[in-house]
Amino acid sequence: MNKIRGMNVKRIIILQLIIVLGALSLPKRAESIVSNPLIQVVPNEFIKEWILCGPFAPDFDGNDKTGQIRYTTDFLQAAGGEKVTGFFEGQELSFNGKKYQWKEFHSSEPYVDLRSVYGECPFTTVYAACEIESESDREAWLGAGSDDGIKVWLNGEMVWENQSNRFASLDEDMFPVKLKKGRNFILLKIIQSTGGWGFYLRFIDPELRLAELTSMSLPGVNVEETEKGTLRVVIGEKSIYAAQGHKFESDVILKDTEGNIHVSEKVGIGQPLEIPVTELKDGLYHIHADFHLGAKKLPLETISYYHGQKSIRLAGYEGDGQKKCLYVKVLDKNFNEIEDALEELNSGEYTFLRPNILDVRFQVLLDVPSLGRRWFLVDNKGRGYNFSVEEPTRLDLPLEALKGLSFKLEKALQNPEELPEWYENFLKNKLNSFDPGQVNISPQEVYAALERLSGCKYKLSQKSGVNIWAASAMEKIGREEPLPEDELDAVHVALAKNEYEAVQVIIRPEKEMSGWEIEAGSFTSKNGDVLDASNISFNVVEYVEVEMPSNAAVTVLNDKYIKIAKNEESFGTPGMWPDPLPVMDGAFDAPANKNTPVWITVYAPAGQPGGVYSGQIVVKSKGKVVSTVPLEVEVFDFVLPEATNTATAYGVNVNGQYHGPLTSEQSSQVYDLYTKFCAAHRITPYAPHQYANFSYILEGTPKMAVLDFTKFDAAMTTWLDEFNLTSFNMGGLPGAIDGHARYTDEYNRLFTDIYSQVQEHLREKGWLEKAYWYWTDEPAKDSYAEVKKGLELLKSACPDIRRLLTLHLEPAPVNYFYGNVNLWVPVMDWYDVQKARARQKLGETAWWYVCCVPKGPYPGNFIDHPAINHRIRYWMMDKYGVQGDLYWRITYWDRHNPWDQAMSINDKGSGIWGNGDGILVYPPRREKSSVPIIEPPVSSIRLECIRDGLEDKEYLFMLSDIVNTRSQNSNRAKSVLQDSHNDLVQSMTCYEQNVTVLQAIRYRAAHIIAGDI
Repeated sequence: MNKIRGMNVKRIIILQLIIVLGALSLPKRAESIVSNPLIQVVPNEFIKEWILCGPFAPDFDGNDKTGQIRYTTDFLQAAGGEKVTGFFEGQELSFNGKKYQWKEFHSSEPYVDLRSVYGECPFTTVYAACEIESESDREAWLGAGSDDGIKVWLNGEMVWENQSNRFASLDEDMFPVKLKKGRNFILLKIIQSTGGWGFYLRFIDPELRLAELTSMSLPGVNVEETEKGTLRVVIGEKSIYAAQGHKFESDVILKDTEGNIHVSEKVGIGQPLEIPVTELKDGLYHIHADFHLGAKKLPLETISYYHGQKSIRLAGYEGDGQKKCLYVKVLDKNFNEIEDALEELNSGEYTFLRPNILDVRFQVLLDVPSLGRRWFLVDNKGRGYNFSVEEPTRLDLPLEALKGLSFKLEKALQNPEELPEWYENFLKNKLNSFDPGQVNISPQEVYAALERLSGCKYKLSQKSGVNIWAASAMEKIGREEPLPEDELDAVHVALAKNEYEAVQVIIRPEKEMSGWEIEAGSFTSKNGDVLDASNISFNVVEYVEVEMPSNAAVTVLNDKYIKIAKNEESFGTPGMWPDPLPVMDGAFDAPANKNTPVWITVYAPAGQPGGVYSGQIVVKSKGKVVSTVPLEVEVFDFVLPEATNTATAYGVNVNGQYHGPLTSEQSSQVYDLYTKFCAAHRITPYAPHQYANFSYILEGTPKMAVLDFTKFDAAMTTWLDEFNLTSFNMGGLPGAIDGHARYTDEYNRLFTDIYSQVQEHLREKGWLEKAYWYWTDEPAKDSYAEVKKGLELLKSACPDIRRLLTLHLEPAPVNYFYGNVNLWVPVMDWYDVQKARARQKLGETAWWYVCCVPKGPYPGNFIDHPAINHRIRYWMMDKYGVQGDLYWRITYWDRHNPWDQAMSINDKGSGIWGNGDGILVYPPRREKSSVPIIEPPVSSIRLECIRDGLEDKEYLFMLSDIVNTRSQNSNRAKSVLQDSHNDLVQSMTCYEQNVTVLQAIRYRAAHIIAGDI
């Protein structure tokens, strides 16, 4: 934990508490009968005045890593024991022949940091004591948080205990206490294991705390059968309510399907209720629970229970028919994973152990040819499975996944007017190619149908001397992938005005041919409008080798990674993966009987008339025309805004290894090229002003800052006003200013003088809302107090510049930083949707980020994950109200050449981060350079998909506007929004993997927007 400066003030600590009008209020300082002063206590502020005694270590053989011996040993026995009603500063006692003395400690921070007092003392215990004075006999509430375990005594009676190994969190324990009139003695026992060590304690307003709890989430209902023939029901077993001392209650009722009540009981939060069920008839029962919160009675979720025996098998197999124990997850109706619900069998099947769960779903990981490893949702065509009513004894998981996929495509075809005619026919032909209901459908047919229905790939009907086919930009094309079954007359791409959208044309010659070239002519609509060829660009898709999947557990030795554990229950397999997209500059080679994809990006200018434009792509080899490929471009009749509504903050730097020795001016030129490249992809570097910051000098007595914004204003006028970048980082807190150390009075005065002027300048220029402070990254919990100190200075000096904090150790937003952070950026898997929405209602902002974590099944930026993952994350952000996206670096080329090695190795060379982590662009040259290279970077499939996702999100903003303005298409827009939130994204780990489904919803959204404008 951070060091806290103490004050040696010789006094007994007396804390005075007065409650006025039902709330805690502030007493004035009173005269005490002893020489020590009374200490005023402000409601909801922390108790910082303590006397401490310790550290104590038990005398025993063996170890006490669990803390049980320290937890139960009374180290104060020689002085009357833990139930004594008073100790005083200077009082001495002994334990096991060693003398101890109570010493006064004043904490300058809310967190009482015991490690700053005693240093590293693993597996020990310290006591803390203070005195409270109350005006009358009354009930009050205490909020506590401890690192690690805690016991609390009030006037000799233990009122709270929590034996746990945890970080200290604000008010994690909340409990009522009864204060007597006059003095009250509080004694804490803090049990240390290793690492951080300390506690919080304060009196709190219970009504405000309960309101905060209610705004987050209600307790969950957990039901399980026991071996002794009972049904064990626990309300709030793992919820935030379970740790509170107030005796929350719930009503629990067990009903059958006819409404007959068999059990009606009251149960406390976290307390088990055992219901005998041996006498129940076989059948379905429902467990209802109501939660008592003050005078309110709030209904909780209803759990279904099936009484009786069921034997349900889940069958899996590979595409060749070989039985295989697939990776399977069991999900409840809210798409949360249910543990311990499957028993794996040797026959390549599972036994499903929880037939009582209503509306159960499954996720199954399949290796499908040409798709790679993907999760499929098995959900009974959206209804979920109810095994207590239906009677299946065996589920064929790949076949059920196929039925679910076909159902989604059939649903898309229910709105044919919202789809392009070619895509409507494309889906119909796919669905007509097989019958999922046929008897004895073979595994080979199931996998072939999954592959065909999932992908947007097709051959071209026009014959030529070479095989040419096409695929969506949401596909990663393998070198050996065979030609697809579907066939179309033309390559298709569709986009709004001021949007980029790509399609892949794949060349697969039957014999070796060199000197390939591709070019485009102009494209013309039926109305005679022209889309100029300058709006079409070409990149050759290149491949990098994935030696170890991103999800694999490995160690690293001398920059080589060695697998140490099996952990492949997600995406990614070794092999050559497509990713770099170098700009086509001259001829390229296409090996025989292998795929060579060409990435074709189309841009529709903002003033381009809407319509379908037809033209051709000409494919040549050694100057001779090999094929002319028809290309149709549909331009939707609406314009995406220049300014992206989703904020982004991506780390960008100029890597001198690959750009050669650069002067300061050359580095600035390269950085400008990178910034323009980012702007074209709708992402924003952390610091677009990196080479053009403002400056200041200090003059006068006392010294005052004189600022120069000349270079800064010129740069930001370009990047913020012309290129519409979304945000910029103010940087970090300087370690010193004019020789004054951070947080000294003179430092704080100078910092406030400088940045209050910066704030007002940004306000004048109209840039204030885009600015943020990002002064520390992913702080460990033992540094929270130091982080808060910096945030408090920022809030005091320039309160209108947002204060960003990245978090990855606990669900965020984190209440410890409430009031000081207003731009929350947790790592994606720690993003607490309910807490984030509560903070957003207060005017704060919530982003998230991915990096080396979370791994799959979360949709990150790894090379060996499906391309749709990089795009669908932005549809997911819309569902959860996430306002921005941060990524730590796009140019992490520090330890290895990304052209040669896909796996990112951490900066110490001791571990892996994942394939492509921190590398969304490639160096402009394949080798390090000894001469200056003034060029932009090379893009990647992943970055192109990220831009596509950001542009998709603009579609969703427009749909929301249509809904909110109640226009003629508001109901249709609402329907598509609901489908995007529910059909595409079920949870952060369960989302659509099938390109055809996402493409259909995007087309539906576009045609509704175009029809409404």
